[in-house]
Amino acid sequence: MRRILVVAALLAAVGCGPESPEQKAQRAAKTCVDSTWAWTMSQRYVRNNLKSPSSAKFAALPLRANLLSGCTHEVVGEFEAQNSFGAMIKQRFSAKMTYDPANNTWKGEDLSIF
Repeated sequence: MRRILVVAALLAAVGCGPESPEQKAQRAAKTCVDSTWAWTMSQRYVRNNLKSPSSAKFAALPLRANLLSGCTHEVVGEFEAQNSFGAMIKQRFSAKMTYDPANNTWKGEDLSIF
C-alpha cells in the first residue's frame, strides 16, 4: 500500500511540471477554436457590463457560438438579470470574443444586449 502511495505521489509530481513550448502551443491552438471557452468568457464580459452582475443567470448553452476567423468567435446567448428596478428580466446578447494566444487572454467587443 505504501509503494502505491509513493508511486502515485511521484507520478503527480512529474505531471505537475511546467509546460513545454510545444504543450503551450497545442493548448493555445485548442483554446483558439474552442467555442465553449468563447461562451464562458462571453458570460464574464456580459456580467462586467450589467448594473447587477451578481444577479445574472445564464443559459447552460449558447444560442449560437460561431468561429468567425482566426481566434474570433461570435457568441449569442440568453441570460436573466435584475434591471434598475430590481425585476428579473430575460434578455439576449451578442458579442465578439477574441482569444490572444500570446497572452492567454480573451477580449470582448461589440456587445449588444437586446
